[in-house]
Amino acid sequence: TEKVVVTVHANPSIPELTASDNTDFCKGDSVILSTDFLDGISYQWKKDGGYTGLNTNTLKIKTSGEYQLVITDAHTCSASSETENIVVYDLPDKPLAEAEGPTSFCAGESVNLRVDNNTAYSLDINRTMDRYLASVLKNPSFDLDFSKY
Repeated sequence: TEKVVVTVHANPSIPELTASDNTDFCKGDSVILSTDFLDGISYQWKKDGGYTGLNTNTLKIKTSGEYQLVITDAHTCSASSETENIVVYDLPDKPLAEAEGPTSFCAGESVNLRVDNNTAYSLDINRTMDRYLASVLKNPSFDLDFSKY
Protein backbone atom coordinates (compact mmCIF):
# COMPACT_ATOMS: atom_id res chain seq x y z
CA THR A 1 0.00 0.00 0.00
CA GLU A 2 1.09 3.49 -0.71
CA LYS A 3 1.50 5.99 2.05
CA VAL A 4 -0.74 9.07 1.78
CA VAL A 5 0.41 12.26 3.47
CA VAL A 6 -2.34 14.62 4.58
CA THR A 7 -1.49 18.14 5.71
CA VAL A 8 -4.01 20.21 7.63
CA HIS A 9 -3.25 23.92 7.83
CA ALA A 10 -4.57 26.00 10.69
CA ASN A 11 -6.98 28.80 9.88
CA PRO A 12 -5.65 32.30 10.49
CA SER A 13 -6.72 33.99 13.70
CA ILE A 14 -10.05 35.79 13.55
CA PRO A 15 -9.34 39.43 12.68
CA GLU A 16 -10.39 41.98 15.27
CA LEU A 17 -11.74 45.21 13.82
CA THR A 18 -10.93 48.58 15.37
CA ALA A 19 -12.97 51.70 14.57
CA SER A 20 -11.18 55.06 14.39
CA ASP A 21 -14.23 56.82 15.83
CA ASN A 22 -17.95 56.31 16.48
CA THR A 23 -19.64 53.85 14.14
CA ASP A 24 -22.73 56.05 13.90
CA PHE A 25 -22.27 59.52 12.47
CA CYS A 26 -23.78 62.13 10.18
CA LYS A 27 -23.53 62.19 6.40
CA GLY A 28 -20.30 63.86 5.32
CA ASP A 29 -18.25 62.24 8.10
CA SER A 30 -16.53 58.86 7.98
CA VAL A 31 -14.97 56.15 10.11
CA ILE A 32 -12.01 53.88 9.40
CA LEU A 33 -12.19 50.20 10.25
CA SER A 34 -8.86 48.43 10.50
CA THR A 35 -7.09 45.31 11.69
CA ASP A 36 -3.42 44.49 12.18
CA PHE A 37 -1.42 44.06 8.97
CA LEU A 38 0.04 40.57 8.51
CA ASP A 39 2.45 39.50 5.76
CA GLY A 40 1.13 36.84 3.39
CA ILE A 41 -2.53 37.61 4.17
CA SER A 42 -5.09 38.91 1.69
CA TYR A 43 -7.86 41.11 3.00
CA GLN A 44 -11.37 41.20 1.54
CA TRP A 45 -13.97 43.58 2.92
CA LYS A 46 -17.66 42.80 2.72
CA LYS A 47 -20.52 45.27 2.89
CA ASP A 48 -23.98 43.79 3.50
CA GLY A 49 -22.64 40.36 2.49
CA GLY A 50 -21.08 41.38 -0.85
CA TYR A 51 -17.37 41.86 -1.46
CA THR A 52 -16.14 45.42 -2.00
CA GLY A 53 -13.09 44.32 -3.99
CA LEU A 54 -10.61 46.09 -1.69
CA ASN A 55 -7.49 44.21 -0.54
CA THR A 56 -6.23 46.25 2.40
CA ASN A 57 -6.25 46.02 6.18
CA THR A 58 -8.05 49.39 6.50
CA LEU A 59 -11.32 50.64 5.05
CA LYS A 60 -12.68 54.21 5.09
CA ILE A 61 -16.48 54.08 5.39
CA LYS A 62 -18.95 56.83 4.49
CA THR A 63 -22.17 54.82 4.02
CA SER A 64 -24.42 52.73 6.26
CA GLY A 65 -24.14 48.97 6.21
CA GLU A 66 -22.88 45.84 7.89
CA TYR A 67 -19.13 45.51 7.31
CA GLN A 68 -17.00 42.42 7.74
CA LEU A 69 -13.41 41.48 6.92
CA VAL A 70 -12.38 38.10 5.52
CA ILE A 71 -8.68 37.29 5.63
CA THR A 72 -7.07 34.47 3.64
CA ASP A 73 -3.57 33.03 3.99
CA ALA A 74 -1.26 31.43 1.41
CA HIS A 75 -2.94 28.03 1.94
CA THR A 76 -6.37 29.55 1.13
CA CYS A 77 -7.44 29.08 4.74
CA SER A 78 -9.62 31.96 5.87
CA ALA A 79 -11.22 33.60 8.88
CA SER A 80 -13.92 36.26 9.16
CA SER A 81 -14.27 39.12 11.62
CA GLU A 82 -17.40 39.91 13.55
CA THR A 83 -19.80 42.14 11.62
CA GLU A 84 -19.56 45.86 12.38
CA ASN A 85 -22.78 47.82 11.90
CA ILE A 86 -22.19 51.37 10.57
CA VAL A 87 -25.05 53.88 10.69
CA VAL A 88 -24.88 57.14 8.73
CA TYR A 89 -27.60 59.69 9.54
CA ASP A 90 -28.96 62.20 7.06
CA LEU A 91 -28.33 65.82 7.95
CA PRO A 92 -31.34 67.82 9.16
CA ASP A 93 -32.77 70.49 6.89
CA LYS A 94 -30.77 73.70 6.94
CA PRO A 95 -32.61 76.05 9.29
CA LEU A 96 -34.24 79.12 7.80
CA ALA A 97 -34.18 81.91 10.38
CA GLU A 98 -36.74 84.68 10.18
CA ALA A 99 -36.70 87.87 12.18
CA GLU A 100 -39.91 88.81 13.99
CA GLY A 101 -39.36 92.52 13.58
CA PRO A 102 -36.81 94.94 12.22
CA THR A 103 -33.23 93.71 12.00
CA SER A 104 -31.83 97.21 12.38
CA PHE A 105 -32.33 98.73 15.83
CA CYS A 106 -30.69 100.77 18.58
CA ALA A 107 -28.63 99.47 21.47
CA GLY A 108 -30.88 98.09 24.20
CA GLU A 109 -33.54 96.94 21.72
CA SER A 110 -33.85 93.40 20.37
CA VAL A 111 -35.36 91.19 17.72
CA ASN A 112 -36.68 87.64 18.05
CA LEU A 113 -35.39 85.05 15.58
CA ARG A 114 -37.65 82.14 14.63
CA VAL A 115 -36.80 78.85 12.92
CA ASP A 116 -39.96 77.12 11.64
CA ASN A 117 -38.73 74.59 9.10
CA ASN A 118 -36.71 72.40 11.45
CA THR A 119 -38.15 71.47 14.82
CA ALA A 120 -35.01 69.48 15.69
CA TYR A 121 -32.86 72.59 15.38
CA SER A 122 -31.77 74.53 18.44
CA LEU A 123 -29.47 77.50 18.74
CA ASP A 124 -27.29 78.28 21.71
CA ILE A 125 -27.89 82.00 21.31
CA ASN A 126 -25.54 82.98 24.15
CA ARG A 127 -22.60 81.12 22.61
CA THR A 128 -23.41 82.49 19.17
CA MET A 129 -23.85 86.06 20.38
CA ASP A 130 -20.60 85.93 22.37
CA ARG A 131 -18.76 85.17 19.14
CA TYR A 132 -20.23 88.24 17.47
CA LEU A 133 -20.17 90.65 20.42
CA ALA A 134 -16.70 92.03 19.74
CA SER A 135 -17.49 92.67 16.07
CA VAL A 136 -20.85 94.24 16.94
CA LEU A 137 -19.16 96.79 19.16
CA LYS A 138 -16.85 97.77 16.27
CA ASN A 139 -19.40 97.33 13.48
CA PRO A 140 -23.05 97.48 14.58
CA SER A 141 -24.25 95.73 11.41
CA PHE A 142 -23.55 91.98 11.21
CA ASP A 143 -25.03 88.72 9.90
CA LEU A 144 -25.82 85.61 11.89
CA ASP A 145 -24.72 82.76 9.62
CA PHE A 146 -26.63 79.67 10.74
CA SER A 147 -24.92 77.44 8.16
CA LYS A 148 -21.88 77.16 10.47
CA TYR A 149 -23.87 75.55 13.31
